[in-house]
Amino acid sequence: RAVKLVRIDPGRRPDDPPRTVRAASREIDGALPPDEVRVATVRAIRECAAELGAAPGAEVALAVPRGEAVVKTVLLPPVSADERTKLIRYQAAKDVPFELSSVLLASGVVDETGTAAVAGQDGVSQPPVEVAYAAVRLGVVDGLRALAREAGLTPGTLEISTQAAARAVRLLAPDAPDAVLVLIGALASDIVVLRNGRIAFSRSASTGCARDPKETGVSEASRWLDRLVAMVGSTMVADVC
Repeated sequence: RAVKLVRIDPGRRPDDPPRTVRAASREIDGALPPDEVRVATVRAIRECAAELGAAPGAEVALAVPRGEAVVKTVLLPPVSADERTKLIRYQAAKDVPFELSSVLLASGVVDETGTAAVAGQDGVSQPPVEVAYAAVRLGVVDGLRALAREAGLTPGTLEISTQAAARAVRLLAPDAPDAVLVLIGALASDIVVLRNGRIAFSRSASTGCARDPKETGVSEASRWLDRLVAMVGSTMVADVC
């Protein structure tokens, strides 16, 4: 229902905060037929890129909607990278509701200072490794890349929308390491719990944006807000558990 593009001009040194953070967005009419929606989306991307001064062919990071991804954090033994990849695929085979051959699977080490311990090869107790992984259907990834190319841009890094939003928060509000981030969309909302500046828990909730109270009445807007608050509350409980 919308296109959002963010331009970040980094500081002069690696540790400096960004010099500027600018954003542009365009709404997409959800009532359009599918073929017209695609044309409108490509046009919106071009308009946002032009507004932010992105040159033709500029590389852009793509945010995959949280609702299109399976995101998990697991504790794994401190093994080699190859063994870790095998363990992640084994875990993903149980969590992902698609054949692994039809998804793009990516992972990264989040933290190597776990609280539990496992026995290393030398008999010395070693902490487990906290690993986050994400699985996205290849069709979704190919579709996003195709939209960027049609708009005259070069698709670059892929990132889940909640991770992208958390990274933006760290740039814009570095002094607020603990927060609850709510990204309200047209059909669904993403809820992210940040702890010590990184994601502790995230989910996609089927509670979209409230329509104009002038159209639906104040009571419907109030019920929407109640549903969203309930979703945030249940997310907080799930994070604690």
